[in-house]
Amino acid sequence: MTELPKLELLALTDPYDPVANGQLRHHDWVLFEGKYYLYWSPLPALLLFVPASVLGLPMNSALACIFLGSTLLASLLALLSKIGPNFLLRYPLKATLLTLILGFGSYTPILLRRPAAYEVAILTGSTFAALAMLLFLQSESAEKMKFLWASMAVLSSMLSFWSRPSFLFVPILIVGFIVFNNRFNVQKIIFPIGAPVVAVASIIGLYNYLRFNSISEFGARYQLAGVRPTKFSVSWIIPKIQSDFGAYRFFDFFPWTTTGDSPFRGKLYPAYNIEPNLGLFVVLPWALIICIVSWQKRDLLRQGLNNRLQVLIIACCTAAGAWLIQLALVSGTTWRYLGDFAPFYLLVILALFMAIESPFFELRLSLRWVMVLALLLIAFKNEFRGVISIVAFSLCVFAFIAPFHRHYAIRLNKTGFLLTATLWTVGMIGLTSLTVGGLDPFKFFPCGFNWWEIC
Repeated sequence: MTELPKLELLALTDPYDPVANGQLRHHDWVLFEGKYYLYWSPLPALLLFVPASVLGLPMNSALACIFLGSTLLASLLALLSKIGPNFLLRYPLKATLLTLILGFGSYTPILLRRPAAYEVAILTGSTFAALAMLLFLQSESAEKMKFLWASMAVLSSMLSFWSRPSFLFVPILIVGFIVFNNRFNVQKIIFPIGAPVVAVASIIGLYNYLRFNSISEFGARYQLAGVRPTKFSVSWIIPKIQSDFGAYRFFDFFPWTTTGDSPFRGKLYPAYNIEPNLGLFVVLPWALIICIVSWQKRDLLRQGLNNRLQVLIIACCTAAGAWLIQLALVSGTTWRYLGDFAPFYLLVILALFMAIESPFFELRLSLRWVMVLALLLIAFKNEFRGVISIVAFSLCVFAFIAPFHRHYAIRLNKTGFLLTATLWTVGMIGLTSLTVGGLDPFKFFPCGFNWWEIC
């Protein structure tokens, strides 16, 4: 950055102390050897802002997020169409519903309501990750230019990692599956795979070295906001699960779509700003039903998906890997960061749903497992502390040995289920996305509905 740090900031005993530097720093700026930096990847600037400037076209963070979000949605739809039946042409109603779910459930509207540097970076990483998976599928099914498609898939995966280092598993898995699938022609894939890996890794390393004198340093640990990677603590796990997948407070005000104060506050480095969070399973509760049904029909699904399992493994590990990296390095992630892994979790869930060929599917439940789930939720809500948690755990043990063996089958119509899931997802994400500053001037929504309000 051209702006120089204030002398008072540099004179501090610890310039990185977020309490001491609170009035002297810029939020999320990086200080290194007396100069300011931004630690975000330069890739969005190189791919979008520089060409737009050269061509005299308008470009800002909002336009960049719209373009990237649209590309991500198109890539997810293409992936879903290739993994399952070609619903885009065969099932126009389902295609419409799935498009709405993918568009809203991917948390893109959350990123669009306040497009800034983080949002552009998140959507850039997610978009390149989805494109990498799509190109990987194309390379596996192509009869011509197979290795060219494979090389493009690896390049896209490396660009995804450069955009968001939390996507580390994308290039690892794509390179690994390409090597495994072509293990009898390894000599033919060394250059198509090696060239993009070496090229992008060299550029990343050189860029990091020129800024921070280290090829592996991206700059995050020099943030003035105080969010520096620290030794991992297991105490982060429960509140992060609550924040990312649930809601810390459900019933304080209608329509219960914000968590209120974060469970992380007081558990992280001081001065870290955490937004009230609406978790993934609150936005997509129907996904749990698909998970249960898919597990109960796992043998049939394995046969139906066949060679598409590899891309689902990549998507699943991308979602899980991004979440685990955030947990290990920056546990207090905000609502926006769900955009790193929600699109790929959603892709896997919908692919499993579409792989069930029947117009109906059955959900088999037993009283035992319903009781166990309810008790685990009680224990989870209390963070496994106190007398209530001990009683809940004891009841869980009892539920396992109790004679509740009878199963009850619930038959669900797939189209009706998909319609209900779409209405819920669009409603939960859509309403809370639109109530950002200035869009509710008449105070139509009650206090607490907007994400920035603490009542």
